[in-house]
Amino acid sequence: CVCACVCECVCVCLMYPVSLSCNHSFCSSCLHTFWEQANNKNCPICKRKSLKENIGVNFTLKELADNFAGRQKSGSSETEKGEKKVEVVCSKHQEEPKLFCKDEDRVVCPLCEFSLHHGHMVVPVEQAVRDLKEQLKSDLQSLQDKRDKHRRVEETYDEITQHSKKQLLSTESQIRAEFNKLHQFLKEEEESRLAALREEEQQRGKTVSREMKRIQEQISSLSDSISAVEADLQKDSVPFLSSYKASQSRARVQCSLSDPQLLSGALTDVAKHLGNLSFRVWEKMKDMVHFCPVNLDPNTAGHSLYLSDDLTSVRRGDTDQKLPDNPERHSTYPSVLGSEGFSSGKHSWEVEVGDHPNWNVGLAKESADRKGKRRASTKYGLWCLVHRSGKYIDGSKSVTVKKSLQRIRVQLDYEGGEVSFYNSEDKTHICTLRDTFTEKLFPYFSIRPAGDAKTAEIKICPVEISLSGLDNSEEERGEKVERGEKVERGEKVEREQKVEREEKVERGEKVEREQKVEREQKVEREQKVERGEKEERGEKVERGEKEERGEKVEREEKMERGEKVETGEKVEREEKMERGESSKSFFKLFYVVVFFFGLIQNPGSYF
Repeated sequence: CVCACVCECVCVCLMYPVSLSCNHSFCSSCLHTFWEQANNKNCPICKRKSLKENIGVNFTLKELADNFAGRQKSGSSETEKGEKKVEVVCSKHQEEPKLFCKDEDRVVCPLCEFSLHHGHMVVPVEQAVRDLKEQLKSDLQSLQDKRDKHRRVEETYDEITQHSKKQLLSTESQIRAEFNKLHQFLKEEEESRLAALREEEQQRGKTVSREMKRIQEQISSLSDSISAVEADLQKDSVPFLSSYKASQSRARVQCSLSDPQLLSGALTDVAKHLGNLSFRVWEKMKDMVHFCPVNLDPNTAGHSLYLSDDLTSVRRGDTDQKLPDNPERHSTYPSVLGSEGFSSGKHSWEVEVGDHPNWNVGLAKESADRKGKRRASTKYGLWCLVHRSGKYIDGSKSVTVKKSLQRIRVQLDYEGGEVSFYNSEDKTHICTLRDTFTEKLFPYFSIRPAGDAKTAEIKICPVEISLSGLDNSEEERGEKVERGEKVERGEKVEREQKVEREEKVERGEKVEREQKVEREQKVEREQKVERGEKEERGEKVERGEKEERGEKVEREEKMERGEKVETGEKVEREEKMERGESSKSFFKLFYVVVFFFGLIQNPGSYF
């Protein structure tokens, strides 16, 4: 049994097999290794603990395992010998076969198998070998051709990689140049707006400083008046009466002045400087930024075409450029496509052709052949207006125009299935090509040598950027300029009026300060006069008061003397009355004593 000859731990032939009490068998070394790792003496299969302390080798199982290992080794050796033998021989006949059956694709023994291949294509081995080698050579040639194609593609990829590196450097340089222009513009615009902010802050600071100076002067004057009033309140009666009138007049004059008012516009006009800032900067950038509805794709340009850096114009060169033959490129004709295609909607753009004698302008479908030969017609997926030797062709027939075209407008209505051409100068219609569009269409341009013409390139015209979209209206531009000038004039007038108002306020403040000084001087003069009058009146009052106090003292002394006399008389009268009452009391007491004495002596005489 094969299973019995294999170690159940590592699935190899048993070496020095041992059997546990559970009848599972293992290599002695494998089992002891397992027990050391598990730190117990359980069976690796059933996990039961072994009851045997000393486990001996199972010699019966060892002999069976050795026999099995020997047969396995013998079979391997015979297989290696058979692989080394190349010749194919019949198992019954030791002769080399000389026939080959093409139907079954194998050699045939002519002695025992030939009758089995009746009706088959049986040929001599030499012929079969020759034919099969020819087939193999053909396959080899196909493989070599396939390898050559892969090598050519590999070379093309190498060219693409090298060209892509050049494109990367060139594109990086142009991007940096464009952004440097924008950075310079934004830096100048930033400095301009910061300068305007600082100028406004200076003007506002001057206005606030003037107002604060005036307020401080008023505070100082009020503080002086308050100090004078407080000093008068601390004076005694006569000095107070002589000076309070002046302080009161001055205080009332100053209290009658108008209360201070905060000037409007004292804070920074943040909304003016930050409101729609990005939009206003972008609006100014329109003069230096141009939008082109179509950009040329340099990866589709033929080898003889040279594109401008901004990808808006193309010219035919005198020599071909070394460009990779990528799938997008036009290899046969000097053509180039726009970078973006259209699969819906209406689109239009203008192309300036000048007096160039040979060009094609229009649209091409995405699947139009770019490597082989074709004609500028709808049959090849091209809807173009062609100019050759002074004639204009719409792809199939000549088109009559009033004068030579200098600028052409191409208009696409995808859903309507129309490609129309117009003269941009007088807006006249040239021709319209109609078809049913089923795939993406790309702007298409083709140009040949200019010869003696002044115009060497054809150019896609930019459009003006407006607030509501793209618009080429000169009238609207004029209105916008006029509105801008009006706004600028209005701002200038407003600034002048603001300066004039500030000057008026300053003059008014100056006049007010002069009038204030004059009023204070007048008040001071009046106070001096009033103090003099008060001092004179105070002296008079003081003299009168002294006389009045003397008379009063005299009257009080007289009254005091009269009161003293009257008091003496009253005391005297009271003493007299007291003496009379004492005599009366004595006689009354005497009569009572006599009465009681007589009653005691002769009680009956009274009854």
